[in-house]
Parts: sequence; structure tokens; C-alpha cells
Amino acid sequence: MGAMKHPEIAKRLIQTRLALGYEQTAFAEQAGVHQPVYNGFERGKRGISIATALKIRDRFGIPLDWIFCGDASRLPRGLSLGRSKSASRQSRGADPAPPEAPLRRRRSLGPARGMKFFEIANRLMAMRLALGYEAQGAFAKQIGASTLYSPWERGKKRIPIKPAIRIRDKFGIPLDWIYCGDRRALPASLRKKLKRARGKSR
Repeated sequence: MGAMKHPEIAKRLIQTRLALGYEQTAFAEQAGVHQPVYNGFERGKRGISIATALKIRDRFGIPLDWIFCGDASRLPRGLSLGRSKSASRQSRGADPAPPEAPLRRRRSLGPARGMKFFEIANRLMAMRLALGYEAQGAFAKQIGASTLYSPWERGKKRIPIKPAIRIRDKFGIPLDWIYCGDRRALPASLRKKLKRARGKSR
């Protein structure tokens, strides 16, 4: 996995934007960033922040696991990620075709309420216990965050995207669950373990 690579994320952002029928300036506005900043995301010159990715998720129903890791399993139905006619024309040096009307707002995957640090913290604790790690230190070592993990689980700081991806890669915990509590993204076996762990943590 190890999908936190700016050029690969850039390609997925372009695919997503074109599939949704947006020009870059309009899409950047929907994502809550200035166009020059967003342009840097699509050129692979800078990494998209978790806050911006969450706005895209909430606005269009695009999973975090697709944006950051290329997991297309939970993309909205009917969203075609093939190259648009406009993109094909531009790649041949032709003038761009008039932009298509953007798709209507899709069913949201749920509000970004998971951005509240304490809610993320509660999920991190439940996850750690479900995976069989009684001590924070042992779990933190597994994700390469030995000296940093405690404030995340105490709700003092939000877990950054890179260690969240390491959790995903090592344990199969979706980003959409870590940050937003979307249980639909979890495998059934993990749901059961988490339910038991939540009871244990109370």
C-alpha cells in the first residue's frame, strides 16, 4: 500500500474532478481552497490536507480511502473515473470543450463530525483495544509514533494523515472510519471486535 504519494493522489484528484464535471477553479471553490493552492495538489507539488479532503468527502461523497490510498471500492455508484472528452481534447492540444454541468450533489457519506478530536480519540482507543493492544506504547510502536500517540488518543490533537495511513496499511482500518466514524467502511469482523472493545473501555 504506502499510498501517501503526491503524484498518485494528484492523478486521483484529477480523475475525480473530471468525473464530477468540474473545472479546476470551481472544484477548488467547493473544496474550500484557492485555485493556485488546489492546482498544486493536482500537479503533485503539495499534499492535500485532511481538512480539504474531508470537504471533498462531505460535498461529493468521495471516500478518504480513495483520495489518499486509491481504494475505489466505496466510490459513489455511477461515478465514471475514465478520462472525460474535455481531458482527451486537451491532451491532443485542442481547445477545451465547453464544461459539462456539474453532477448534482451526491448523497453524503456523513458529516465530518469525526474531525472533533475527542471523537477520533474514542475511536482510536476502541480500535487499539479491539486489536488486542492493552498498552498505548505497544500500539504506538507498531505505527511508528511511540512519542506522539498519546495526545491523539486523549483528544488533545488530531491524528495526522500519515500515521492514520500506517494504521490502515497495517491493520486494515479505513480512513473514513478513523476520521468520520463511517462504520459502513469497516469489515464485518472488525465491527464485532470494536463493539466488544467499546464495552470494555466503558
